[in-house]
Amino acid sequence: MHATRRKFLSSLASLPLAASGILGSAAATAQDRYPNRAIKLIVPFGPGSSTDIAARIWGEVIGKQLGGASVIVDNRAGAGGNIGATAAARSAPDGYTFLYSTATTWAIAPFIYPDLAYQPIHDFLPVAVTTSVPTVLVVSGDSDIRTFQDLSARIKAAPDRHNYGSNGVGASSHIACKLLANRLGVPNLLHVPFKQGSQGVMSEVMAGRLTFAVDSWSVVGPLVRAGRLRALGATAGKRLARRHTRRHRRSLA
Repeated sequence: MHATRRKFLSSLASLPLAASGILGSAAATAQDRYPNRAIKLIVPFGPGSSTDIAARIWGEVIGKQLGGASVIVDNRAGAGGNIGATAAARSAPDGYTFLYSTATTWAIAPFIYPDLAYQPIHDFLPVAVTTSVPTVLVVSGDSDIRTFQDLSARIKAAPDRHNYGSNGVGASSHIACKLLANRLGVPNLLHVPFKQGSQGVMSEVMAGRLTFAVDSWSVVGPLVRAGRLRALGATAGKRLARRHTRRHRRSLA
């Protein structure tokens, strides 16, 4: 079953608008019958990241909206999202390659990287904002750090013994942790970026080799429930409505 490109864009435009995952495409030429081949969603972060999880969910939604069209998620991680964004910007402007990313690609990267290989405003046509998720501050589930106050006291007492991880320089997880370090009065706290994304970061937090990290609830939630991570706080405007184990419920704020 074929659908027009206008129907495709209209279906995306009707998706819930929120504050995170942004879907953008290189300016596409009109086609009479669309799609007649697979649609690609380039995700500039690694498998298992919150962006990757959301892209795969929305890929299924888009495919169904288009009568069973094939939607492929292509992970191009590295350089805080810049590798994937550059690949999308250089793709053929035919409406078959989209960039599924966070605001990092458009709102943060231009201020972090002076020589971007793409221009956020000129190289992409915004299509829809699809997803909003709370960001959660976590430490190892085996750590004796049980509250945000504990974390603050430990870092202030011995900043050279602590660190944090992120999905890459300039990624939203890096900016969030950097702002926290600044607020704690230790702006030079060691940052450890990971090319492989959330899975690499959370593995190191669980092992205790990273003091803390932040990521979306879609990534850390199952690990918090399993007791492998401990949640100390969330960036949501109110307490998370999801069910948590008794062990961790009091930690969330």
